[in-house]
Amino acid sequence: MRIIKSFRSMRVSRVFNSSKKRAIFVALAFLVGGFGLRMIDLTDPPLDFHPSRQLYSYTIARGLFYQTTPDADPVIRERAIATGERTDRYEPRIQEGIVALLYRLSGGERFWIARILTSLEWIAGGWILFSLASRISTPIGGLFTLGYYIFLPFAIQASRSFQPDILMILGIISAAYCLYRWSEEETWRWSLIAGLVAGIAVLSKAQGIFAVTAMAILTVLTKKSFGKALVDPKIWAMAGSMTVIPAVYYLGPWLPGSGAYFSSFTVAMSRLLEDPGFYVRWANFIHDFMDMGIIVVALLGSLLLNRSGRPIALGLWLGYGLLGLFFPWQIGTHDYYSLALVPTVALGLAPTGAWLAQSIRKQGWMLRTGFLLICLFAIAYPAWTARSGLLGKNYHSEWRAWEIMGEELPAGANIIALTHDYGWRLQYWGYTPVKLWPYNADYELHIARGGNLAADIRPVFEDLTSGQDYFLVTLFSELDAQPQLKEILNEEYPIVQRGDGYVLFDLKHPISK
Repeated sequence: MRIIKSFRSMRVSRVFNSSKKRAIFVALAFLVGGFGLRMIDLTDPPLDFHPSRQLYSYTIARGLFYQTTPDADPVIRERAIATGERTDRYEPRIQEGIVALLYRLSGGERFWIARILTSLEWIAGGWILFSLASRISTPIGGLFTLGYYIFLPFAIQASRSFQPDILMILGIISAAYCLYRWSEEETWRWSLIAGLVAGIAVLSKAQGIFAVTAMAILTVLTKKSFGKALVDPKIWAMAGSMTVIPAVYYLGPWLPGSGAYFSSFTVAMSRLLEDPGFYVRWANFIHDFMDMGIIVVALLGSLLLNRSGRPIALGLWLGYGLLGLFFPWQIGTHDYYSLALVPTVALGLAPTGAWLAQSIRKQGWMLRTGFLLICLFAIAYPAWTARSGLLGKNYHSEWRAWEIMGEELPAGANIIALTHDYGWRLQYWGYTPVKLWPYNADYELHIARGGNLAADIRPVFEDLTSGQDYFLVTLFSELDAQPQLKEILNEEYPIVQRGDGYVLFDLKHPISK
């Protein structure tokens, strides 16, 4: 009997190991294919996904690059450094510094360098997420997790963008893996590693604090009672290493605007949470880039994970919910604020995928073949959709128009502008900083904070244009949406210059009536 049991054990072990090896092979194919998709249209200017946020980081990276390039053209160097230093500081410039170094090594600015960097960060996060899902579920379940994470069209587009959110997601996934390993072993090694990795995730972008804190608390309380956790030195070491790194940066004197940011976008927006419609709008906004049915399946699947995996998954869900409650305006207007939802949903799909795979193994070859074809279609369709989206728009010719505009505008003049992407296109390619005239969305933001809008905008116009020489318009659809502003400009101020995509009004010499 012992020989028979031993043989059966060996056979099961071999089958498992064989299945695991096949899953790893497929996972590597997913990662390579996902990276290849992200390299499509690699050299296109970064105007395909939240260009204002991307150009902000590109401006910083360019300034850092020219600071370390003393032999560059002195005029360009001075302008690049000046525009880079005019940017606000919200988080440490980790990725911008890496890209600046890569610029230096490659001999100059190249948009594709940042795209490759962020894509690699997302792919690295995919491998760690697959490893985590395989541990808390099965390797086949891990493939369902990885497939969603890698091939979701929203994730493909967003993960190419140059912004710290991608590094934050990598940090959150890494922290989830380390916390799970801590729950398995509860050693000093994993306590310190989990704390440090979680701290780096928050350092890369402060909004990561919600996910890593929720995961850590739920994981610890699953393993220990509250009383025992309070006297465990390893947990204090984890909490300390998790806290110190980001606290030194975000609470330091070099971030004087952090308190104002919190007050402006959290405290002032808390009134939105009282409106039931806010939660409906939030769900509808998510549904624009992630299928709500899949989200529900993933949420239910998170409840089916093992005792050590469940707090990790539920911590990710809780962290995302807290993020939305603390930043209610951004969560419904900026889709990249929901990037953390991608690994959250993906991890929740692991138990469902494992159950489906286990069930289909009991079926005949025709059903197994049909199941495999459906899985392949579930990968191919979003991949092709993402590919079509990336190739659907071409921005190669646009940067030159902004460069020419910067050359044609009066040098040294004070300019207020109603322009694209909060002035970042003009500042990056045209080296021309401008004062911004608000968009309609800014008026909506003002109302959301509890403010009121006057019926007559003339006092606002006089206040904002005080000391300005010219009014620049490049965003004509926005001008049409503000008829009072359009009437004031057209009837009271002469056009002194027209160019490719812009009109310049002279504020110093109003039309005599």
